[in-house]
Amino acid sequence: MAKILSGREVAAALDEDTREQAESLRGRGIEPTLLIIRVGENPGDIAYERGATKKCEATGIRCMRTVLPADAQQDELLNVIAQANADSAVHGVLLLRPLPKQMDEAAVINTLDPAKDVDSMTDLSLAGVFTGKKLGYPPCTPQACMEILDYYGIDVTGKRAVVIVAGRRKAGRHDAAEKERHCHHLPYPHKGAPGESERGGYPDHRSRPCRSGRRVLLS
Repeated sequence: MAKILSGREVAAALDEDTREQAESLRGRGIEPTLLIIRVGENPGDIAYERGATKKCEATGIRCMRTVLPADAQQDELLNVIAQANADSAVHGVLLLRPLPKQMDEAAVINTLDPAKDVDSMTDLSLAGVFTGKKLGYPPCTPQACMEILDYYGIDVTGKRAVVIVAGRRKAGRHDAAEKERHCHHLPYPHKGAPGESERGGYPDHRSRPCRSGRRVLLS
């Protein structure tokens, strides 16, 4: 019988663990600090920033913000990132995207130190995902999937898994790469691929992480 792995209690456990780690760091004279960089006043960015700030407050992490105007030039943003890279008091950086059209987003994000890239944006961070090397931080969605499985005591070693995504979103490929590091074999179908919707199309798979954005996609 299928079992729904609720993330609510997993999140609560992770929050408590994060609070304990933050308290331990402060006891050693280290104030864990996240810097959020935002360019412009995009409502979606502001909402995301608000959520990240709230989570930091709840887990004992200091949260700093740097906000540039929407018409800021690329050099201004590069200067902010350079300062963050050099600041030993800043342990993580969250750059809200997409960036304004006057900026070369790929060039900008790759100036960020991967060791502070909490959103797994840089090429080196992505390389770490696909090679299994510890370069930067893993992307949050696939890491969350693995945390849920670990919390419920589900060992995926040697298992087969299917990652289902809607569209060719990068995060879906991250999910696949992260699972592939832990599983023996991982087909990577796209929603709508031949056989995808047929019942029993993947009879041997026991793990089906689904990030399609649609409820009741699988039966």
